[in-house]
Amino acid sequence: MKNTCLPWWASIMLTSIIARTIINLPLNILDVHTKAKQENLKFELREIAEKIQKKVQRQALSLELSPYRAHYLFTRDFNKEQKQLYIKNNCHPFKSVAIILLQAPIWISFSVAVRNICYMLPQVNTATLQDFKELTTGGFGWIKNLIDIDHYFILPSLFGLSNLAILEINQVLFHVKDSKFSRIYKNFCRVLIIGFVPLMACLPSCLSLFWVTNNCCAIVYNLLLLSPKVRRLGKIPKTDSELRRPYTELYKRLLEKLYLKKFLA
Repeated sequence: MKNTCLPWWASIMLTSIIARTIINLPLNILDVHTKAKQENLKFELREIAEKIQKKVQRQALSLELSPYRAHYLFTRDFNKEQKQLYIKNNCHPFKSVAIILLQAPIWISFSVAVRNICYMLPQVNTATLQDFKELTTGGFGWIKNLIDIDHYFILPSLFGLSNLAILEINQVLFHVKDSKFSRIYKNFCRVLIIGFVPLMACLPSCLSLFWVTNNCCAIVYNLLLLSPKVRRLGKIPKTDSELRRPYTELYKRLLEKLYLKKFLA
């Protein structure tokens, strides 16, 4: 804060914005790029599946294989060809998992750093005591004391709403198909988000402010990645499922969530 000459609330928000921009945005673009390349390989994978199916059928007739054995051979050969194709095109699904695993420790470290300032950790000294005192008067608006909880429950509510918004936007961004599993997963995430809201209400306001700012940045960047123009700038391949008017689709979904379907007619 001393280097930026900004109040603590602005320093926390600026840190969150910079971290989200430098760390998450490139990784998000890479994730969307990987999934787009996977989608564009579906026709090639379909041809591979047909060839393997014919080969397995011939083997089943000549060797009198059981349906179970034939299915096993098809699955084994197809998975092998699929893996090789993904590796060849540099779009293996594990890249998406790796991106999540890479981000998690980074954001945990940021949260721990803010928490340490709040509780003067790892030890109380002149520097940590000074930071603590500055946090008690470095707030704004209804949260003058950033060490204290948000008594108006505004930041925890924004935390929950912003996370729910990210969940809905990601459904459109990654073209998640409506299925039983996707509905179960989505509802599980909703319950998890709602469960975190009371926890956020018990934390110092500076931590809530950090995560709300982070979530708002995520919403903005995810909305940008829905735009075909932005996707071309990020060298994300065009796909069949790419929406020409993504924001109109989001607006329709919002109306559906609010039970205002009559306006869609």
